[in-house]
Amino acid sequence: MSFCGEGADGGELIKATRDMPEYKASSLQPVEKLNLLLNTADIHILMPQKANVADLVMPSKLLGMLASGRAIIATAYPDTEVGRVVRQVGILVSPDDASGLKNAILDLAASPQSRSRLGESSRKYVCENWGVDFILPRFLEQLSRLIGGGI
Repeated sequence: MSFCGEGADGGELIKATRDMPEYKASSLQPVEKLNLLLNTADIHILMPQKANVADLVMPSKLLGMLASGRAIIATAYPDTEVGRVVRQVGILVSPDDASGLKNAILDLAASPQSRSRLGESSRKYVCENWGVDFILPRFLEQLSRLIGGGI
């Protein structure tokens, strides 16, 4: 198992798995390698740094994870923006449920079919809701409304 990043708990995870040869930790990768990195995953795990701000900002890495067409597990509350998105296409776990997170990882790791199904759902969701064919017309419509219908 490999994991990448240096989030709030990344240092602890690296220390905890240092002597476990089945785990490989990588540091944060440069942006030019991000697409390749995201596409090598079997399962993405998104743990917003603060559970109470998961509704304020959509983590940009979530869109990349969705676009990769891989299964996603996220720790967020269901009534947050992250929660609303992930529960449609992945597995949502309460931020304070370590056992639930562990079980979600183990269940997905044991089920290639579930990973494939969730990955397809993720890719479809991001294309339909965040693709250029959706975002640009919506942006132009809002811009037109702001300037009084002149576009």
